[in-house]
Amino acid sequence: MSTNLTPYDTGMKLEPFKHDVESNQATGKVDFDDNFGDTLLTVHVERHLNPDGLPSGFYIINLAGDNGKFLIAWDEE
Repeated sequence: MSTNLTPYDTGMKLEPFKHDVESNQATGKVDFDDNFGDTLLTVHVERHLNPDGLPSGFYIINLAGDNGKFLIAWDEE
């Protein structure tokens, strides 16, 4: 049995928890919990639709958290 702690064990990374969604929904929602099981951040992603109801190719990303402070780094690769 390994005694090496993972970044999730030490609290360096938040543990993701995926919400159940119906397969036909164009959304996804994930909570990120600390090592105590408290949710620190919820990310909700949904497909943006054109006025005609068809996907526009863009996504809307909603962030919700206790402290409301986020640093977002975007890499297009």
